[in-house]
Amino acid sequence: MKISKIFKNKIAFTILIILFSIFLINFIVYIIPDEKIDGIEYYSNSVKYYDRNGVLLRYAPSETGEWKLFLPYDKIPKKLISSIIQAEDKRFYWHFGFDLISIARSLAQNIKEKKIVSGSSTLTMQLARILYPHKAGIPGKIYEILRATQIEIKKSKKWILEKYINNVPFGYNSAGFPAASYCYYDKSINELSEEEIAVLCIIPRAPTKYNPFKNREVVFNAVKRLLLNSDGKIDERKLYAAIDGVKERTTKFDSPHFINLLQNELKTKFNRDVYKKTVEIKTTIDNRLQKSAENIVESLVDKYKNNRLTNASVIVLDNKSGEILAYIGSKDFFQEDISGQIDGTKIKNQPGSTLKPFLYALALENGFTPATILPDFELNLGGEENYKPKNYNLRTNGPVRFRVALASSLNIPAVYLLNRLGVKNFINHLLSLNFLSIIENKEDYPGIGLALGNSEVKLTELADAYSVFGRDGVFKKSTGFKEIKTIDSGFTKFDPESHIQKKFVKEYRPKTIYDSKTVFIIFDILSDNKSRSLGFGASQFFIDKKVAVKTGTSSQFGNIWAICLSKEFTVAVWGGNFNGNTVRGVPGASLPLEIASKIIDILPIQKNEISPPPELTAIRICSLSGMRPNGLCASLTTEYFDKTISGNIPICTYHKVGKNNDAYVSFPVEFVHWAKSRGLLSAYQENEMENSAPKILFPTDGSVFFYDPGESASKQGLTITVSCKNGGKPLYYSLNNEGLIKLDYPYKKFIQLSKNEYRLRIYDNDKNLAETVNFSVK
Repeated sequence: MKISKIFKNKIAFTILIILFSIFLINFIVYIIPDEKIDGIEYYSNSVKYYDRNGVLLRYAPSETGEWKLFLPYDKIPKKLISSIIQAEDKRFYWHFGFDLISIARSLAQNIKEKKIVSGSSTLTMQLARILYPHKAGIPGKIYEILRATQIEIKKSKKWILEKYINNVPFGYNSAGFPAASYCYYDKSINELSEEEIAVLCIIPRAPTKYNPFKNREVVFNAVKRLLLNSDGKIDERKLYAAIDGVKERTTKFDSPHFINLLQNELKTKFNRDVYKKTVEIKTTIDNRLQKSAENIVESLVDKYKNNRLTNASVIVLDNKSGEILAYIGSKDFFQEDISGQIDGTKIKNQPGSTLKPFLYALALENGFTPATILPDFELNLGGEENYKPKNYNLRTNGPVRFRVALASSLNIPAVYLLNRLGVKNFINHLLSLNFLSIIENKEDYPGIGLALGNSEVKLTELADAYSVFGRDGVFKKSTGFKEIKTIDSGFTKFDPESHIQKKFVKEYRPKTIYDSKTVFIIFDILSDNKSRSLGFGASQFFIDKKVAVKTGTSSQFGNIWAICLSKEFTVAVWGGNFNGNTVRGVPGASLPLEIASKIIDILPIQKNEISPPPELTAIRICSLSGMRPNGLCASLTTEYFDKTISGNIPICTYHKVGKNNDAYVSFPVEFVHWAKSRGLLSAYQENEMENSAPKILFPTDGSVFFYDPGESASKQGLTITVSCKNGGKPLYYSLNNEGLIKLDYPYKKFIQLSKNEYRLRIYDNDKNLAETVNFSVK
């Protein structure tokens, strides 16, 4: 019977419609984005971290918590691919996601045995199960087939093999053959024998059942069947060797706080593509130095345990490169009773005196010299509460040179300096050094107490900032990354410009903070054993090495600090307790310096003296006045001055000759009361004072003060201080010609001020003008 032409056309049209529908469905499936399928491209890898010399520190899991190691298709051994296809999906290249022959065979076997004895999942279906987890049973299997078909439409066979090989679960929290190779055999996939590959091919079928650690014979029999089915050959001796060669995965965990630091930075600051593709990192850590530093910390913290001290944190930097050589977050990462997993380098604590060098450096950049005389006597600063800073030893020393004040870490001169330079200016200066912690607490904005460390900083911030003095005044953010290896390339040198997200790149760029003169002077002061004797006695911290030292303690020894700095290295140490307990006694407060000193001793530090920059010249001065000696000065010292001002240093005015040709010290008027209270005022100066008119001791003429944004308006001001010998009779003062105001003995009074230019006049008891000073508040 002949088929009509119309019927033929209908059949052809129907076939065409079906083909077009299939094409359309495939096209729609292909172009519609799928987060699961597309997202698998961005799963991160497990990362191997090495020290700078190639010593493995840690093999860390991926962001999903699994042990994964991505290997691109062209790097996957061909013998592995063929073994997987032979074991799991012989007709992989011929089906479109599901295998009807395999499904029929599996169905027949399961019906015959009346239980599930055989599966029918293709490699694509297994990948679909990884991407789209679902419940077991017939509905789940149907869903799996649909998803497998979708994957086949959207992706190539190579892509499917690559993703399966890199993501199939292996138990023990590992996924993918490349990671499993290290987890079970501690070697790369390319180093595996045929038998070892066969063992790995069996495990994903049922990781618990085919656990080679627990079910040796079950694994042996399964692998034997696999090998017999593939080529009919088997060497039982080699097969047993492959099973017995499986190793328990070592959880090497060296430098744990440091690796955690790098993992966080890798995830939050690196470009997404770099982060996802990184598989190995050569860090800057020197593992031998790290181990030595850890032993030092552990032994010394134990030494002071009776002083209620449980923890210490350490950072060692290479000043030239900014690389982290050692990084210790706590005494013991694994000791729970001391909260060892807390990273003390990142905890904000009050830094005590450790901020003073940056204050003094700012002063040098603003016209002060290391010979400038600073006041070390009782000062009344702040508001009506009369903030009165005190030195650590509760003593005052009158006039002290800038160098001595910093080297001895005197508190009163530091507060005076901050008052002169301005709190806001100092805060901005600290921010330029990346001390971001000081402004994070908006409710506790720093005030004048910032000079003594009443704000909070991190040890990481201190270490980075101090390294500036070993790097010619250039700030460089420290880094733990040296070289990075991705799945696309070998090891490449860490480069923030290419590895870091654009919004973070700026913080990695070096910037100049101080000139070479400031850097040299601060370093020279902090390494000057003689000048620190006023505050610390005749202690000699380092005899044969040029090392700058700064220590600090917060109130009641809650936090104790030490920074040791050579031109090559910075060692920063914090000691204390994460639970807030204070350290008992002075011996415990010496812990950080002792740790830093022992680490310095094992570092390759040059013993040569450090030469001053050519812009500085050394000049002999009077030790008391900081001026050129006048022939009467008994104690002289050498100080560095900028050559541009060396010719303007005045002759000493402190040392004079009396009527009887005997020498005496004539203190500047602001130091007279201090000298009198110490019995140091000569009869000549006593007589001068008896017959002198009222003198303004504070503020001095030309002083500039800065409004403190951290204090209320009622506390913004200063205490005028006047000296006069008149039997205690009242004096008078005026401010900007606003009328006379009575000033009673002892001639001290707090006056509230705002930003302005001021003229202060003092009048004697008869209201005759005695002295005028001009000052300003900015």
